Amino acid sequence: PSTVLFRCTTVLPASFTTALQALPAGAKKLPHKAGGLAIDYLRSDFVSPKLMRPLAPDVPGANNDLKDQLETATLKAMAQPGAMVYAFGSKWGPEKGKPDTYFHFTPGNGIHDIHMNQGNSGSFASDNGPWQDGALILEYPGNKWSAFFFAFQSQSFKTDATGNPV
Repeated sequence: PSTVLFRCTTVLPASFTTALQALPAGAKKLPHKAGGLAIDYLRSDFVSPKLMRPLAPDVPGANNDLKDQLETATLKAMAQPGAMVYAFGSKWGPEKGKPDTYFHFTPGNGIHDIHMNQGNSGSFASDNGPWQDGALILEYPGNKWSAFFFAFQSQSFKTDATGNPV
C-alpha cells in the first residue's frame, strides 16, 4: 500500500556522519558491503525496523504525514546556507532528450530507490540485496542531522544473506 513504514531520527553514529562529511559533493557509488557508508536496515546498527511506523503519504492537517515530514525538513535545509543532502539510492539518467516525469526538467536525471531494497517478493524480488538500502539524510549547520528511512509494508524484515525474504 502507499502508506509506507517510516522512521526519522536526529541521532546517527559519529563515525558515519564524519565519513559523510568527508565525501566530495556529487554522486558516489558505494560498495554493497559492511564497514563503509552503505546502509542496511537489517544489518547496520543505526536503523531499527522495529521503530518504523506506518505513515500516510498526504492527509489533511499539519505535520501528520510523509509529505509534511519531508517538506518541513527539506525546506529547513534549503533555508540554511551550508546544509547538505545525502540521498542514498540508485542513480538514474541522464535521459537524453527525455524530461523528468514529475518535475519536467531536461534531461531526466536523479536518484530513486530511496527506501529499503531487500525483503521484496514478486516483481520487485530482483531489487533485493544486502547493504544497498536507501535513505534521505539532511545535515544542517552545527552538526545537526535528520535521517529518514522508508520501507514498503509489503517488504519483509526477515531476510536471508542475499536480502531475499525467508
